[in-house]
Amino acid sequence: MIRTRNLLSAAFNYLLILSFLVTISCDVSEIEIDIEEPLIDIYEEDLSFKVVGYLPYYRFSLVDNINFDQVTYVNLAFGNLDASGNLVVGNGESVLPIVQKIKTTNTKVLLSIAGGGDTGDHWEKYLSSTYRKECILRMVNFVIANKLDGIDVDIEGSLITSLGADYNLFVQELKDQLHSKGLAITAALTPTYLDAVITNKTLNSFDFINIMAYDATGPWRPNDPGQHSPYSLAENALDFWTFQKGITKEKLVLGVPFYGRDFDPSDFKALTYEFIISLNSEYAYLDEVGLLYYNGIPTIVEKSKLALQKANGIMIWELGQDAFNDLSLLAAIDQTVNSSGCGTSEIKTFYKDNDGDGLGNLMYPFQSCEAPIGYVNNRDDPDDSNPST
Repeated sequence: MIRTRNLLSAAFNYLLILSFLVTISCDVSEIEIDIEEPLIDIYEEDLSFKVVGYLPYYRFSLVDNINFDQVTYVNLAFGNLDASGNLVVGNGESVLPIVQKIKTTNTKVLLSIAGGGDTGDHWEKYLSSTYRKECILRMVNFVIANKLDGIDVDIEGSLITSLGADYNLFVQELKDQLHSKGLAITAALTPTYLDAVITNKTLNSFDFINIMAYDATGPWRPNDPGQHSPYSLAENALDFWTFQKGITKEKLVLGVPFYGRDFDPSDFKALTYEFIISLNSEYAYLDEVGLLYYNGIPTIVEKSKLALQKANGIMIWELGQDAFNDLSLLAAIDQTVNSSGCGTSEIKTFYKDNDGDGLGNLMYPFQSCEAPIGYVNNRDDPDDSNPST
């Protein structure tokens, strides 16, 4: 009995060995192996000085008015998630025609996601571990389908806190996916405060950071009227990001506003720079009119100089608020950034002298190291068509 049992056991073991040998001799192409290919980072870092302009969906109609030759990056705002986890821009605006029109100037175009206002109810769900991977792949597909150059992460305020660790994982995984396609990832973040949720690894995932150095006060502080975007805030913001957060100059882009805040207690409101100077052209050279506070040309020029010294770019909220004439703030930035032949402290504002009387016209400023032909260093001419006045 024992001998029979041993023979049966030996036969069983032989069959097991034979079965194993047959299995491993099968064609390996018939065996499915679920292993993800590692992502290869092919993104080429952009170390040039940047001019970044946001363009909200409700300003798309102004696309033909904006001189995109003066902008290196445009961030279309904003893309948010619908109930199915798909990106939707504004009220469903088509993005591709806008992207194609802007790109005729070789300007890079990103989609800015979320935004500081109402960002919907779906971010927490789709950035969770259950849905995050699929959500990111859909975002990348959206970018590719619309010929965009990347994504700007504008998740702000309490949404960062409520996302917690999912914010960091989302940014890091989105960066890996975008960089594997040669696409950029940037962020818009606050000037002198950072939510404790955000880790250094996450900050270093961004190709550059747009510092929102504005809205230091507003209608949410009705008893605190004043300049919402002073020069001192720009200085403090760059110090905060450089010295406290350890972000290199090459990754910092200083934000400036193309709008003002009116603290009239009967009607708190935001006003575009274009509207402000339509009231009086002289306002282009001021920062304050009554209870209205904004940045005029001199302050924008000084902030541009500061960005040249301590950052690697300047950012604008937002392009559609500009004046589309010679008093343009974008033009002032472009002239300042591209001035050559002197240090930033030597860049000055000159004014066109049409009638040759030595008095300049305030309607035609130009930022330069030296006065161009036909320009002078004052804006004192009351009538630039008549040399006798």
